[in-house]
Amino acid sequence: FDGVLPPQIGKLRFLKSLALSNNELSGDLPQNVGLLVYLQYLNMSANKFSGRVPNISNLAQLKYLHLSDNDLTGPFPEAIQQLLNVEVIYLSGN
Repeated sequence: FDGVLPPQIGKLRFLKSLALSNNELSGDLPQNVGLLVYLQYLNMSANKFSGRVPNISNLAQLKYLHLSDNDLTGPFPEAIQQLLNVEVIYLSGN
């Protein structure tokens, strides 16, 4: 797949797993990803996402976060400290 990830992704409120790795997705990560409160697994690695990581402090059930090998910039949100269930974070290659 290629192109941008639409903001409507935030309407999938009961989604538990989102795997979009190894595509040609680009642009900013939508802020609405932070609305996926039941999300446990998020893998958007090996794309062409740019900009900052959006606020994900609402993802209280998140266990796995893989955003490696994109073009993300800026500081990682400090709100990650509030995500007590996170077991794995990959951010390399940005």
